[in-house]
Amino acid sequence: MQSIWKYGLEHCKVAKDIDIALLQSCRKDWWIEMKNVQISQELFFLLVRYFLIGQEETEPEIVKALEKKMDALVMRELYTQYKTAPTEEEKEKARREYLDKRGVPDSFRW
Repeated sequence: MQSIWKYGLEHCKVAKDIDIALLQSCRKDWWIEMKNVQISQELFFLLVRYFLIGQEETEPEIVKALEKKMDALVMRELYTQYKTAPTEEEKEKARREYLDKRGVPDSFRW
C-alpha cells in the first residue's frame, strides 16, 4: 500500500489521520475500497482553476478547504466506528477517540 507521505503531505496537519484512515480501510488483500466524496462547488472550481488554468494563487484556499474536508471525513469515520462497534469495549474506545478529536472536555462528557 502506498503511503500519503509519498505525495508531499508530510506538512499537512491531517496527514496522519489520512494515513490511519487508509490503513483502517485496507482489506486482507491490501486493496483499498475507494468511496465517493462530495466537495463543494467552490472547492471544485478552485481545483479547476488550479489544475486546468494554472492559477497557482488558489493553492492556499485549496489546501484549507481540503484540510477542512479531511477533518470532516475523519470525524465521520470515528463516529461510524463508535456507532457500529461490535463490543462495548470497542464502542467506548471509539467514543473516547471521537470526543477527544472533537475537543470535548472531560467535564462535559457522559
